[in-house]
Amino acid sequence: MNKLRFVVIPLLLLLVIGCSNSVQTMLDDYNSNFTVTHAVDDGSAPVPGDPDFVAEDMLFTEYYIASDDTLNLCAPLKCNSYRWVVTDPEENVPDGGTPTEIDVVMFEERDKVSREFITYIPDSGLVAGKTYKLTLTVVGTADRKTYTDTAGLVIYKHYEFRNSE
Repeated sequence: MNKLRFVVIPLLLLLVIGCSNSVQTMLDDYNSNFTVTHAVDDGSAPVPGDPDFVAEDMLFTEYYIASDDTLNLCAPLKCNSYRWVVTDPEENVPDGGTPTEIDVVMFEERDKVSREFITYIPDSGLVAGKTYKLTLTVVGTADRKTYTDTAGLVIYKHYEFRNSE
């Protein structure tokens, strides 16, 4: 009789536990630890014309990009126009002159007047070991004002070191 109890009680426990948890719910619970969730843009970010919009916050101060990476940047939403300009800050420009714009090769159908600035560094025309100046200029839809921000693009040579045993 005692042997029967040791068999029946665990089977009843498995049956009770099995009713609330299927194999799928256990898999879902396990996989939830590895699921990446991203914040969804709910449109609450300030746009040009909003009282809390700060033009100097459109870009970070500097971006460090490896020589074999892709640079992906986006300008604010709700703008009439966008303009991305890359220049060499070391270029000698006479007083009052403007630096020469570097013709960066953009990814797919994007260009310097797109909302997105996406470029694959090996194909971009940018050289490793240099720092470039990136200027973003937008015109707001609501207020028709021009906003500008600048950032440094530091392109560094990427090396991959492996430990040998």
